[in-house]
Amino acid sequence: MLFQLLGWIVRRAWMFVLLGWGLLFLGSRYAAPAWNEVVQDQEFAFLPLGSPSRRAEEVYQKAFPGEVVESNIVLVVSDSEPGHLARDLRFLEDVVYRRLQQLAEQDGGMAEEGPPTDEPLFSDDPAPPPAPKPKGTSIIARIRTPNDPAIGPLLVSEDKQQMLVVVELAADFLAARNWPIIEKVQDLIASLQTEGQVPSGVSIALTGSAVIGRDYTRAELESAQKTELLTIVFVVALLVVIYRSPLLALIPLLTVYLAVQISLNILATLAGAGYLTLFPGIQIYVIILAYGAGVDYCLFLTARYKEELDRKLCPPDAAASAVMDVGHAVTASAATVMCGIGMLYFAEFGKFKVAGIAIPLSIAMVLCAT
Repeated sequence: MLFQLLGWIVRRAWMFVLLGWGLLFLGSRYAAPAWNEVVQDQEFAFLPLGSPSRRAEEVYQKAFPGEVVESNIVLVVSDSEPGHLARDLRFLEDVVYRRLQQLAEQDGGMAEEGPPTDEPLFSDDPAPPPAPKPKGTSIIARIRTPNDPAIGPLLVSEDKQQMLVVVELAADFLAARNWPIIEKVQDLIASLQTEGQVPSGVSIALTGSAVIGRDYTRAELESAQKTELLTIVFVVALLVVIYRSPLLALIPLLTVYLAVQISLNILATLAGAGYLTLFPGIQIYVIILAYGAGVDYCLFLTARYKEELDRKLCPPDAAASAVMDVGHAVTASAATVMCGIGMLYFAEFGKFKVAGIAIPLSIAMVLCAT
């Protein structure tokens, strides 16, 4: 009865069906927050709460409540000419350290250390969340140079020609909040070289966990964009070869594209409301699986529609008959995939759990659109 009703709707009210999907697309796009704003960029937050590293982090925060360092930017200063250690140390203290302090002050000052605590290190109660930083406070927590009285000697190589300046940050190494300060440090290095303040023979390179995290995230985003583009290209080529008609090939492509975009908008809305925690890269899995399944469903339905036309049915009757006859098989196929991948929801690792929700939701949307 369900597929007979659906066939009748497709035959009689297809314009309203298309209008409804268009409104759903526009409404979900309007309601959804920006993807980058809702994606969780703390890699280790997806580990189970009872994992050793999460437990160790809890103990660490209780033992050292003022230690807010999550990542760092490291300036590698190299001098090709030996015997200039004193000069290089003055340069790092009087120029580099001072300019880095100015960057932090421009954002409201370096992150302050919290007061010590008398709470026991081990407790069955979960650690309270850290207090939010005041708005405008820089994420720079501390700047370490070779002139630091505590760890300064550790930042100088044995041959005295390489030195490190460590800018410790209060954000996770994958956090997008690190990107502006990394860009400012890069601009600072470029300006020092342009102004001629870098001593002769000295070069400055940039590394650190925050820099690596930014490059990793950028590469991941670029991979997602290229994956979507290549998927569309391959799907178009496949459909053109099968249908031998570019116009007809656009119908499955637009159908799947619409369903995928609505799925991503819904996922972003759920994440923005706090019902779901997304991670960078989940869109790659959604795009690949949704396009693969959706194109298969469209091909199956179109092939049956062609068979009905060969039986001399008029196009509206052929479309309704195809939906009624193929609906059971397509739905059973989608349900198998959804249930199988949905088992990931019971995994302990957070990314698998999220995938167990996001991918079945996109498959269900593709099924409905098909």
